[in-house]
Amino acid sequence: MKKIFILTFILAANISYAQIFTYDNLELGLNIDAYYAKNSIGKEVSSQFLDEANSYLDYYLNSYNYTTPIQDRIRLYNASLTARYSDEDIKGVATLQYGDIIEDYYYPYYPYFERNDYIREANAGFSPVDDLWIEGGIFFQPFSAEPVLPGKNFLTSTAIQSGVEPFKMNALKISYEFINNLSAGFILSEGYSEGQTVEKNKSFGFMIDYSPMENLNIKINNLTGNVYHFYIESWDPYIDFDSRKVLRFFNNAIITYDFNERLQFISGIDFIVQEKSNLYVFDKSVSMYSGFISGRYKINDKLSISGRMEYLNDKHGIFTFAGYFIDYFPYPTGMEAGAFAFGIQYSPKPQLYARLEMNYMDIYQRLGLNYSSYRNGYSKFTGIASMGLNF
Repeated sequence: MKKIFILTFILAANISYAQIFTYDNLELGLNIDAYYAKNSIGKEVSSQFLDEANSYLDYYLNSYNYTTPIQDRIRLYNASLTARYSDEDIKGVATLQYGDIIEDYYYPYYPYFERNDYIREANAGFSPVDDLWIEGGIFFQPFSAEPVLPGKNFLTSTAIQSGVEPFKMNALKISYEFINNLSAGFILSEGYSEGQTVEKNKSFGFMIDYSPMENLNIKINNLTGNVYHFYIESWDPYIDFDSRKVLRFFNNAIITYDFNERLQFISGIDFIVQEKSNLYVFDKSVSMYSGFISGRYKINDKLSISGRMEYLNDKHGIFTFAGYFIDYFPYPTGMEAGAFAFGIQYSPKPQLYARLEMNYMDIYQRLGLNYSSYRNGYSKFTGIASMGLNF
């Protein structure tokens, strides 16, 4: 299998731009991303920790490896075909996908829930007047600074927040470009994301896209609507869980800055408020906030290095609820974590990449372990070798 992986890289290195298919305003693109990942979780606990609880902890922490969900195997993460059409009055995009990306790994609430998802996006739009666009259909990660598509990012791994932001949305979007560097829009969706739709409820929000300078862009997004939330209904005589409808306010900012032709930066900041979601006082609102900054430096046309630093605070488990330990330890929790990643990329052709990367995540709280003999914290280290084609 490793020989096949190496041979694929050698053959792909000979691909040129001539193989991009275009016909008038129609463009057909291909994306292929393969990876090998090795995961190591530092448990920092005594030998009294039960093996079964260990396996739950491994699954929980590894569920945040969105782009490398399978460990210690050479895997195809993404093979996708995208068709795009655009002219002055109409436009559309549709993507079919295959590989590990089709499984729903993005919500660790549900460790045994998997869903094959062969359609990544499919939307169309028209322009009734100049600078005004009306679009509808399936939109893929419309508010994410780092979508879970390695070829579109500096690194193959992504920030933790990429998996908790609106993922796939059935939505209607209206946008208008006021001037060359300022546009705004309104979005109406069936829910926060596919699989999180509250029947007969709609989510709505706005988008602002502003470029105060040629090398600086700022996007501000909001999405407000009801979701179903998993919560603790009672403690006595045992912990009982239930779900209910709550209001969620999602807000984020995406900032991109090109210092020069060689040095680029991108940052994403999320702030989310959700009502009636305090883990222990169930009628109180809580917040989740996170942010990252990522940069890439091009040493030359073929070689570059990248890095990312991030922080996430979701102590009440709006998205990172850790309830797998309750059979052994009675206090479920959310997650507070810091992480960093570093990688080197070699691109023999502009549309081909090969990367070596390391990603380290440090969990600051006990994850439900209420014993003084255990030290706080867990850590997760992931090494990744990946390659891909994007054209």
